[in-house]
Amino acid sequence: MPAASLNDSEPDWLTSLVEDARLTPKGRTVAHSLASNPRLGAFGSVAEFAEKCDVNAATVIRFAQRLGFKGWSDFQLNFRHRYLASLLQTDAEQNPADRQGSSVFRSAVQRDIENLHATLDSVDPGEFDKIAELIARAPKTLVIGGGTYGLLARVLAHHASYMGYDVRCEAHDGARLVVALSQLDPGDMLVAVNFWQPVRQILDAVEWAREQKIETAVVVDSRFSPLADRADHALIVPSEGIAYFQSLSAGMSLMHALLAKLHELGGERATERIRRGEKLWGKLGVLR
Repeated sequence: MPAASLNDSEPDWLTSLVEDARLTPKGRTVAHSLASNPRLGAFGSVAEFAEKCDVNAATVIRFAQRLGFKGWSDFQLNFRHRYLASLLQTDAEQNPADRQGSSVFRSAVQRDIENLHATLDSVDPGEFDKIAELIARAPKTLVIGGGTYGLLARVLAHHASYMGYDVRCEAHDGARLVVALSQLDPGDMLVAVNFWQPVRQILDAVEWAREQKIETAVVVDSRFSPLADRADHALIVPSEGIAYFQSLSAGMSLMHALLAKLHELGGERATERIRRGEKLWGKLGVLR
């Protein structure tokens, strides 16, 4: 199937996705149109895209389902994130129609609300529970994430350790990341957070951890993310904003949910650790 690459520096991820899907001739037409018109595929309605492909809307929906998605909306959410990640941030202008007649504030909050609603469908409940259980059982867990995504890593590590879990955060690369990774042993856990374009050192860290028999989980913003294929477990949350920066709202909500699950799994032991910490706040005179 001929397909236009969205980023000449990367493998044709769209072709690799559909090559084993056993598509019908009309399905191949849809795939070719996606490669040729990625922006329409990322932002257009199912009716608009079907018209461009000269097929009916049901064919477009079946195409998405054949690739393992619930429907066009589910596929488009993941496709849009991967398409935007193939561009420079200054080239990745969001759909201007989304903001017509609305203030920037209202548009930004509305987008976050949409991301949160989409998270209810994008996060697999079984994977969510499994990752929380692995963190709870692991002797040590390291959470990594570069740039602003390191904020999510810090929140998870800080509150999990407050409940008595040995969860640490490393939000830097280079030597500090090497030192942090070197402390992990087989049976430990590595959690990586990465949105937009994958960071090479995070990709390499996840691959190294799997080679060392260290359980791996990633939090990414698309099923098309290369990290999703490299880790043992993946949680997908939308990160689309209205300007040039990814939104962390859905990712932060996921961190809070993981912490709530860890508190549930920790039971009285976790609650007692929290009580102990609360007493220390007063003992050390930190709060007034």
